[in-house]
Amino acid sequence: MPHSRSHAAGGVLAALAILFLAPHAAHAQSSCDALTPTGGDDAPAINACLANSGRAVLGAGTFSLSSPIVFPRVAGVRLQGEGNTATVLRPSYSCGRSSPFVVSGQYQPVISVTRAPGAVLRDFRLNLRELRRDCGHKGAYAVMVDKSEDVQVLNLRIVGSQFGTPEYTSGWANGGGIQFVNSARGLIRGNEIRDLGFTKEVGGGSAGQNGIAIENSARARIENNTVERVSFQLSISNFSPAFGFTGDSSSSVVTGNTLVGAANINCPDCSQGRAIKLQACGRLDVQDELPLRNLVIRGNNARDFGGANGQTGGSGLDLVCGVQYSTFENNSFTGAGTAEFGAQFRSSFQSLVNPTHHNKVDFNTFVSGRGQPGCGDSCRDVNFNADAPDQIGLRRGVADTNFASSFRPESSRCGDYGHAFFNYPAGQLFVNRGQSLLLAAAGMKPDTSTVFRFKRLDGSQVAAFTSQSANGNCVVNQQLFPVDAARFAPGRYNLFAEYFDGASGVLISNDSIGTIDVR
Repeated sequence: MPHSRSHAAGGVLAALAILFLAPHAAHAQSSCDALTPTGGDDAPAINACLANSGRAVLGAGTFSLSSPIVFPRVAGVRLQGEGNTATVLRPSYSCGRSSPFVVSGQYQPVISVTRAPGAVLRDFRLNLRELRRDCGHKGAYAVMVDKSEDVQVLNLRIVGSQFGTPEYTSGWANGGGIQFVNSARGLIRGNEIRDLGFTKEVGGGSAGQNGIAIENSARARIENNTVERVSFQLSISNFSPAFGFTGDSSSSVVTGNTLVGAANINCPDCSQGRAIKLQACGRLDVQDELPLRNLVIRGNNARDFGGANGQTGGSGLDLVCGVQYSTFENNSFTGAGTAEFGAQFRSSFQSLVNPTHHNKVDFNTFVSGRGQPGCGDSCRDVNFNADAPDQIGLRRGVADTNFASSFRPESSRCGDYGHAFFNYPAGQLFVNRGQSLLLAAAGMKPDTSTVFRFKRLDGSQVAAFTSQSANGNCVVNQQLFPVDAARFAPGRYNLFAEYFDGASGVLISNDSIGTIDVR
């Protein structure tokens, strides 16, 4: 009996507890669906909703933040406002005081998404006016996504302080916009990023952050964003695995973006800049970066990039190193009067292991500041460094379908970009064992041979063939390669070529030139 009475009393207490707590739980849940500014520090409530409810839905008004917003390390968390004019997040900070926004003299990201796959940030504004460069702190990115797949950043407005206006504060003038690191399949769409990252980094000679930065993050989609009055508007990079970078930014797509540089701001510490910067290199002492392959850069409009304060510098499209098999079409790059290049190809510059080659460049406009006071005759619409191979559709002095009226004087002795190729026997889309393939190449460095390597789909080599030397016109004449039944079983084989590019002299290895069907 005592046991029975104790059990019954416990049940009553449990029931009362449920009745007492249920309304509070419901209230917490509903408040996270309709947060409103408190007039004080709103960061704790927003962070609590993200951690406990997996979402924070913000109403209209200005939310003051005295500390960063940090996503919990779980999937599917959402931070959403009513629109990027109605809902405002404003970090508060005064120079010289202790703050979670500053660690060891460097600003911290305002919003951090780490190991939070499927996170969504959308429909609010970040006002960064109070995070001032003249406080002396180094910059950071406003939104940082790290090791988080399938994250969406949609319809945000990220603004610093506009130089030249009466209310200018230097807020976030040395900070960046959105950064994805080791985070595959990100979607960055419909955002506005303005008036940040236009000054030199504190203690540096150039801006340290970009409007949008994709670093070792595969298949990112950067669509229909506006980046304005920012020195370096957009970058896609692969950095070294030796320094913690684990992903590969290949197969990313950049379409329909408006990119406006900061060359005409004329602030005392303004930085020269570039519109789209692509690189797969960084440390000369390591050189293990993966190349950037199969990028699509299409339908973007870039202008006002170039040097700062009347000094020549900067470029529109800059392929620094390691960009391969990518597509560039229907873009417009029109620089300020100080823009040294509309486009430049630097290939193996800074990275001997990753030359830039076999990119398709069609129907683009490349305009430097040539002829204007900042440039005079020193600027060019297109520049190929000596170590940069000609590309498909754009070569030294040959614009083809692109618009460009001036080139740097380096010229190629070859009449075509470097490429090897094969042909099946006449009338066939396969080769039988015992028949021969026709192998040839063009655009090769004269007096050098091309090596063709046949590999199984698992990567193991079956056969190799070294051609005769290229002639004075950079052509490797057609040669027949017998498909030996003793070495080739029926199946499919990948064919690669290794050769010295005729325009640059750079060694190109593992150039994938097709798949062979052997029967």
